Parts: sequence; structure tokens; C-alpha cells
Amino acid sequence: MNKNLKLLRDDLGLSQKEFGNKLNVTDTTISKWESGVRNLTDRTVTQICDTFNVNYEWFMTGEGNMYRTIDDLNIANMMGKVFADDDDFLKKVFLTFSSLNNEERAVIQKVINALSDK
Repeated sequence: MNKNLKLLRDDLGLSQKEFGNKLNVTDTTISKWESGVRNLTDRTVTQICDTFNVNYEWFMTGEGNMYRTIDDLNIANMMGKVFADDDDFLKKVFLTFSSLNNEERAVIQKVINALSDK
């Protein structure tokens, strides 16, 4: 994770001071995070990912794309709206779908594809 912080900062072309300013922390704090002297909290990781549009999985593991895609952002935005709304049915649909295994999802996908073709 510390390496990924430095990789991200370098990719953005920001100094430790510039990077820290965007997070409201000092360049010394950034230096300590990058060197591993100080650990990042979950809250800080979330803040970094949100501030710089970073893929959380990449930041934590180095796997996947460094940045979130437009589709990821659109889905996250839509999910936020659904869960902020009072529509319990939509919430139940998303929660149920997320708990299905691959075979069950394939069945639902066929039904949705058939409905959207009409």
C-alpha cells in the first residue's frame, strides 16, 4: 500500500507537498506514509481513493487498474442514489442480486435481457 501511494503520487506528477495539500495533511505525513513509518487508516485510504479517483482494490493490493473507470463511477453514483432513496424494492433487488452465485446471476441476466429486448 505504501508503494502504491508513491506510485499514485508520481503518476499524478505531484510533490509530497502538493499531494498533501489536496488531503489537508503535511508533506511530512505523506513522507511517513510512503516510507511505512506511519500506517494509513481506512478512512485515509477512502479519502485518497475519492480525492484522486483511485481504484480501491489497486490501492490496497496493486491489482487491477490504478484509476476507477467511468462505468465504476456511474454505478457507484447510481447505487448511492438508490440507497439514499426510500424505495425498499430497489434496495432489495440490489442486495439480493449481490448475494447470488454466478449460476443464479446468469439466470437473472437472461430474464433482464429478455425484458429489455421488449
